[in-house]
Amino acid sequence: MKTELPKQGKLAVFKCFVLFNLASVVGFLLGTASFTMCMFLFPNPTFAWLFANGVGGISHFGANYIMQRQTKDKIAKNFIVFNATGMVGFLISSAMFGFAIVYIQDSTAAWLLGSAVGTFTHFVLNERAMKLNIESLKH
Repeated sequence: MKTELPKQGKLAVFKCFVLFNLASVVGFLLGTASFTMCMFLFPNPTFAWLFANGVGGISHFGANYIMQRQTKDKIAKNFIVFNATGMVGFLISSAMFGFAIVYIQDSTAAWLLGSAVGTFTHFVLNERAMKLNIESLKH
């Protein structure tokens, strides 16, 4: 039996999704800027890529945390869940990218499909995990 979300619930989820993606733009821009700065100061692409992903991920989390008006009492849980679901989203997006490269053979389409699937997966998993009550599972 499928349950329908009330209209207010659907609107709230859509608002969270929009804010989540706006926060990802902040992370992307700051990550790109840090990659550029790092390559200028210390031209090692591997280090710059890792550094930029760290800056971008933390910026994405911080922007999402502020935009969603999350509370300070759950910041550690939010940070762990956000990054764990981000890693799962990354793996799924990579699989989608690989699948699209093999079957569609267009890098732009593969990038768009991988990004869309990864972003959606990250958002849905993050949304579900944040609502999960671990204490209720122990009983």
